[in-house]
Amino acid sequence: DVVEDDEDDDGRDTLGGATRRVARGDGDPKGGGPPPDASEAASGSTSGTLKSTTTSMARRRQVLSNFMAMAVCFSLNHGTVTALIALASSSLGKTLGNVSSGVLYLVYTLTAAFCSNAMAATFGAKFTLFVGLGIYCVYVVSYLVAYLAPSTRWPAVLLGAVLGGFAAGSIWPAQGAYYARCADAYAEVAGSTREAANAALGSYFAATYLTAEVSMKLLSSIIPTVDPAHGEKVLFVVFTAVAFSSAAGILGIDSFGDRGSLGDYFFGVFERDRVTPSGSRRRRFLGKTTTADAGRSTAAPGAPGGDDDAEEAEHLAASLHNNHGRPAPPQGGGRASAASNGSSAPRTSFSFGSKATQAVSLFATDPKCSLMLPMNFAFGLGSAFVNGYFNRGVVSAHVGENAVGYVSSALVGAAAVFSLLYGALGRRLGGQAAIVAWGAVCYFVFAAINVVVPAHDLGHWSVVVLLACLFGNGRAVWEGNFKASIADYFPDHIEAAFANVQLQSGLASTVGFFMVLFADNPKIVVGAAVAVSSLAAIAAQPLAGRLHEMDQAAAASGHRRRGASSAAGGTAAAGGAYVRAPSDQGTLSAPDDASAAPRGGADVV
Repeated sequence: DVVEDDEDDDGRDTLGGATRRVARGDGDPKGGGPPPDASEAASGSTSGTLKSTTTSMARRRQVLSNFMAMAVCFSLNHGTVTALIALASSSLGKTLGNVSSGVLYLVYTLTAAFCSNAMAATFGAKFTLFVGLGIYCVYVVSYLVAYLAPSTRWPAVLLGAVLGGFAAGSIWPAQGAYYARCADAYAEVAGSTREAANAALGSYFAATYLTAEVSMKLLSSIIPTVDPAHGEKVLFVVFTAVAFSSAAGILGIDSFGDRGSLGDYFFGVFERDRVTPSGSRRRRFLGKTTTADAGRSTAAPGAPGGDDDAEEAEHLAASLHNNHGRPAPPQGGGRASAASNGSSAPRTSFSFGSKATQAVSLFATDPKCSLMLPMNFAFGLGSAFVNGYFNRGVVSAHVGENAVGYVSSALVGAAAVFSLLYGALGRRLGGQAAIVAWGAVCYFVFAAINVVVPAHDLGHWSVVVLLACLFGNGRAVWEGNFKASIADYFPDHIEAAFANVQLQSGLASTVGFFMVLFADNPKIVVGAAVAVSSLAAIAAQPLAGRLHEMDQAAAASGHRRRGASSAAGGTAAAGGAYVRAPSDQGTLSAPDDASAAPRGGADVV
């Protein structure tokens, strides 16, 4: 007993007229109530829970803020380019406008096929985005040079198209890789499924991207209207300033641990890293201090959240190494709570043309990938049809040259609005196939109306705006739901899958622009190609969705069999090499052998 006092008549312990409890050695307080140590434990547990929740929310906001910063910078820079592409055929003329757009898309496709993987591996996603967006600025500047020195317009614009195509081929793979890393990291810290994170971030990016584009296209009509004498020059100067400032803004985002072999030297200046005397690297990753030594990452002493945060930080940092800069997705729809032990895998070196090889391999081996081709062709050919024929042959010719920016803005504005609606609908339905098929319907109706109805009958404000909004619906689906379905369908081959999106849509746009230039009747030829591709996409999407459901069912069946084997013998079947974590029966933890760690979750299922 700590204190013994006389009891008054009502049986309570008193000292100096004040009532107090007496703590007994057995832990049961005399006079009732919880013992002090139990009370403190309960208070500590509540405090720890609140602290853990606050830390998790902070990390979630950090992931989302980095993603949105990338989306804004990327979208503003790219918006200036797309606004100029929309003006190309009407501002530069049919020949130079379509040739420059065709060259841009051709170089874009070749760069995406043969160089982009090597660039991302060398520089990392963040540095590739910075360099690519910086080179993109040359395309914007080329229009200003062509305006100031008309005699140089052909070489200036074509040089800008070549460099712009190279930049586009570089930034889109890097954007896809950064998007995938953010989606996996967001699912990790939010405790959600990868599909839900893909759908949410996909809709956020599509809305940001399309909003920036509609803003740039509105400026392309507003500025020349306000100042007819110097409006075009002012427009090109404004676009140049926006392009350069947004490219510089990429320096402020987190690289999520993937900085490439040269990016380590460059971005070490901008990120909160320091090298300890032992040679390990200590940095703030997702709001937590981690230390990486010989490929192993652990939470540093004193990191927020105690042991749980240390374990999660170790998992995130180690998975960045083992998955080439992309966090391993949470398994079973929840959080993965343990990291692989051992040394990290070395950085992969990509050979020349590896993306084309990967894309062709996935296309040949996975039928879902081949079913994506019609939608990519519908979008690629449709974009060439809108920019090469519709803007010049219908809008500029029968409504007015300054109307091109407004109509283009209506198209992109509709896409921005509907991308959020379709994103929410995709999350509610739990799949994207039906919505993607609807997007293909929009492409088909747009092409069919342009083919059947004469251009002069379409040349009215109400008609062209409605047609633009119709195409905008299809674009909202392609930018958001379709790309989210790519991430859902190919979680273990994300780079090859997005390579197919780039190569297929880029090739279709290249062919489409040259068809507009050289076809005797481009509205019939290109319009019919868009319609046929759209019909094929409508039929292909339900098949792709069904194949994905079959893959998920097979994966779930294999997971259950592996779980039964683990429960019986303590380990999974050979090849899986996973054991049940004793603290959480719903979580799989990695073995000690790092060589058995999954590549993007492939071995788990």
